[in-house]
This record gives sequence, structure tokens and C-alpha cells, in this order.
Amino acid sequence: MALEFCKSALEIVRRISSLPHRNSIRVLVLFVFLFGHLPQGLSKDLSLLTRILYAAFLAEQMSAVCTQWISSLAAEDRASLAEDRARFEDAKLYSQSMKQKVATGLSDAEVDVVLKSAADRAVAESRQAIRMLHSYGAEHEAAELLRWCRRTVKPFAEEVVGTYARQRNIVDQLIEKAKAD
Repeated sequence: MALEFCKSALEIVRRISSLPHRNSIRVLVLFVFLFGHLPQGLSKDLSLLTRILYAAFLAEQMSAVCTQWISSLAAEDRASLAEDRARFEDAKLYSQSMKQKVATGLSDAEVDVVLKSAADRAVAESRQAIRMLHSYGAEHEAAELLRWCRRTVKPFAEEVVGTYARQRNIVDQLIEKAKAD
């Protein structure tokens, strides 16, 4: 199967050799074939591992924003948010656990690719949410942050962590299958 795949990739490269800009096209085709569409069993599925970590990292990033905000409140206000804070802490612990689970057995280079891709995406989305919250202005920002933490972040963190709790075997199998050569 791998030999047939390589032969077909080589044939495509030969066909486009006569086209203008053949070197850039050849590099692009090889990249797509080698890293984008490899048959199952020929490489690790780093994109699946990235998606799994991305969800964990995003839950952790958004939860960290809410946890930091809750910490800045007066003691009586913090007490009413204790349950929310517990969910945010669960997201942090889950993220750390998934990072370890995904990284185990990968090469350093693979770990770097997966962690950086997942973290970059999660940070970008968290920053976008923070910019949106700042757009409400100082007089409404606290109310909008509370609403966002309770209506968006908490349910998202519960879903991410809860899905793993309910379907641990399936998620673990997906991770192991994605890490298999």
C-alpha cells in the first residue's frame, strides 16, 4: 500500500514537472501528499491529537480568565461563584492530564507540533473573546464577564471534561490510534 502511494505521488510530480513554476508546485504537491493525505497506518494523526488538545487547552485558557476575575472579587462575591470556580479548576486539571496523555510516546518534534498548534489556536480564541468582552466598556465589562463565564465558559468546560469522563475508553482509544505509526 505504501509503495503504491509513493508511486502515485511520484507520477503526479512527474506530470506537473512540465508546468510553469514547477519547483514550487512540486514542493506543494509533495507536502500535501506527505503530510496532508497519508493513508491510515502510514503516519501518526497529529491533527487529531491537536484537536483533542485544543479543546482541553481552550477550556483551560477561558477558565483561567474566569478564575482570575473571580479571584479579584470581594470575598462574599467569590463565595457565590465557588461551584463555577470548581469547574474551571477541573478544566485546568483535565488539560494537564490530556497534555501528558497525548505527549507520551511521541517524539520531541511531534510533541512540539501538537502542543504549539493546539496552544496557539486556544490562545487566539481566548484573546478574541477577551477583546469582545473589553468592547462592552468598563461600566458593562464585569456583568458581561460574569455572563460569559457562567453561560459560555462553564458549560464548555463541563462538556469537555464531562465527555472524557463519560467516554474515557473511546477518547483514549482515539489518542492511541492517532499515535500509532
